[in-house]
Amino acid sequence: MIVAADIGGTKTSVALLESPRAASDAERTPAVLQRAKYHSSQYDGLTAILREFLQTHDIAPRNVKRVCAGIAGPVVEGHVETPNLPWTVDAADLRRALGVGAVTLINDLEATA
Repeated sequence: MIVAADIGGTKTSVALLESPRAASDAERTPAVLQRAKYHSSQYDGLTAILREFLQTHDIAPRNVKRVCAGIAGPVVEGHVETPNLPWTVDAADLRRALGVGAVTLINDLEATA
């Protein structure tokens, strides 16, 4: 399973995706299992949002192989200080805090592309 997130100053969208197992390219679209939106400013960081998402949907963190989050701001070596929120997000810290397989942070414009 994969958790994808789009972090913005106003809202954060999170989805749980199941990796495709099909052999053909036409069938490689991940299946969306769960979705949720959060008001970013109501949380002290991305960890709190993702923890709530996993708990609300009864998802065991050990089953999440990867988290990928598109986030505003320059991502340098897995670390970003958000310009629109008082958050500092670090991929390694997030992985340890949640207990998931891997975390990748990418710039939100890069994610859109």
